Amino acid sequence: MYIRSWTIIAIFWIAWSPLCSSLSREGLVLLNFSNNFPPSRHGAFRRWNESHETPCSWPGIVCYQGHVKIVNLTHQLLTGRLGPELAHIPTIQMLLLAGNNFNGSIPKELGNMKDLTILDLSHNRFRGSIPPDIGNASNLTKLFLNSNNLHGNIPSELGKLHKLRELRLDRNSLSGYFPGALNGSLNEALQLESPSDAHATWDKGVCKFKNLIVGNFGFNYLTGPLPSCFSSSSLNFQWNCFDTNSWRQRPPEQCSHVEGNHFIDKGPSNEEDSWTERNVLRVLIAGVLACLLLLLGIYFRYLHGAAPANPSKPAFSDLIQKIGITGVLKASKEELEIACEDFSNIIGSSSHGKLFKGTLANGTEIAVTMVQTSTWSKDSESDFIYEVNRLASIKHKNVVNLLGYCAEDHPLTRMLIFEYVSNGTLFDLLQNCDGQYLDWNARMRIIMGVAYGLEYLHHALLPPTGFCKFGSRSVYLTEDYAAKLAGFEVGKSHLRSKTKVEPVPNEGKRLSVIDRSDGVSNRDDPARSCQNFGADVYSFGVFLVEIISGRPVYSKEQEQGALIDWATGYICSPGLIAQMVDPNLTFLNLNHLEALRDIICRCIDAESRRPTMKAVTSMLETSLGITSEDAYPKHSPLLWAELIIQMQD
Repeated sequence: MYIRSWTIIAIFWIAWSPLCSSLSREGLVLLNFSNNFPPSRHGAFRRWNESHETPCSWPGIVCYQGHVKIVNLTHQLLTGRLGPELAHIPTIQMLLLAGNNFNGSIPKELGNMKDLTILDLSHNRFRGSIPPDIGNASNLTKLFLNSNNLHGNIPSELGKLHKLRELRLDRNSLSGYFPGALNGSLNEALQLESPSDAHATWDKGVCKFKNLIVGNFGFNYLTGPLPSCFSSSSLNFQWNCFDTNSWRQRPPEQCSHVEGNHFIDKGPSNEEDSWTERNVLRVLIAGVLACLLLLLGIYFRYLHGAAPANPSKPAFSDLIQKIGITGVLKASKEELEIACEDFSNIIGSSSHGKLFKGTLANGTEIAVTMVQTSTWSKDSESDFIYEVNRLASIKHKNVVNLLGYCAEDHPLTRMLIFEYVSNGTLFDLLQNCDGQYLDWNARMRIIMGVAYGLEYLHHALLPPTGFCKFGSRSVYLTEDYAAKLAGFEVGKSHLRSKTKVEPVPNEGKRLSVIDRSDGVSNRDDPARSCQNFGADVYSFGVFLVEIISGRPVYSKEQEQGALIDWATGYICSPGLIAQMVDPNLTFLNLNHLEALRDIICRCIDAESRRPTMKAVTSMLETSLGITSEDAYPKHSPLLWAELIIQMQD
């Protein structure tokens, strides 16, 4: 009887202990999820403890107001099948599982996560087809399924993802014609039956998907006519089986395995084996010859004495030691080639350099400026080192920050690595999207972010710096529409004075960290030094008019051309300023508006009477009630980058 009583108590305890746990429901779901996997070498779940009240302090988990918002388990060497458990946490906005060893199929339940904005399952071993249910995750802005073993057709249901801005399906075994629904219109969702329909469907589909900034479908087995938007640098279709003789497509023998809309893996042929053997032999012979040539070169160099180093290509390692740059990531060209997919994702270019988007191994998105070095000199090298050192000292959450650099001498390579800002410029959002995403409160938060950023550059940074011409093109917006400044002057800069990176077609919303300026009124456009802080204050006043009105700084359609000239009549007359407010706004705060009118008048006053940015920021903070913490981005990519830097140190 005694033993039986204890048995009953034990059974009762086992059954009820989960209910008595202090851990929240979301935490229990996460623990259940973690139990699917054996311990990883990185100890991903080592500190996931049932004794905690919430999972918000667990590694890889980010919460807001007590609810899980981000699950980041990238590169944790997790092995096994991905179950549906995480779909039971409806508050998750970012699910980042790249760089693991997940296998099996992608759970269709992920399509039930209505708050999900970013889903990254790239660089795993998922098999099977893409679940059509993913199209139900209506808030997705980024979907990364690249570098897996997925096959079959691209489901037309992805066309329901109206907000999708970045889509990566490359490096799989996807086949068939491209569905026509990727323009977001389900009425045009077609399952193509013949090649004659394919070209029209491409034009209706991805080629006119207005919100899609990056689309990579390369290294698959897609068939049919080449899309008309093949040349767009924001879309990548290379290494498929399209009907073209382009060198960017697979050779015919690789496409012979594509029958109809299905990819059939018939295994390697004898011909492929012999081709591999021949190429291995060629590589070995070439390697031996290269070694012989290298030895001959060393011999003759020793025989005739060492030649002087080329003064136009100084060794970076010698110069960098004199400067002592710290606090930023030093990356190799090889690492950046991997991050930027062999530098295939160009988001800006000029005659002096190119801008690429990439993703570091830890999931941090980056913008990489590759500087043109064909005419490199000692002055160029000196300016580059100065710029890296100067930018490395600039750390503020409302400024686009330098994450690192790459400097190699063989071959000569100079690159700057910046944080990537996903929502483009304020100018693009106001002028190209009719400001539809920015309500009054969002605009006030952007104003404060810009003010805090300018105050930092003018007053906290030593030595201080400013803009040659500040405007809405200098303001970049993060995922949560916080403001970040870019394009400011950093001092003597051969690069910045001669380089002006323009966006490539369809890339107007992408980050360009090198200066792009706005027009200003002729009424007050002094011969501006980039250290003319009074001119920055004036431009900030014009910027306030622009963000309130939604109008460009200069337009032929405006009565007097320049925005500030058009707005003067409203600004200088109390009670009339409401008439110049952007008509897209359905709500505005009249107290805010009147305070902004007064600040605008002060900013565009004669230079001797203008307030400093510190004074302007103080006035705005008092009037709008938005603190610096409120104006900062909620989730900064710098957090992950800083971890890498600390590990290097």
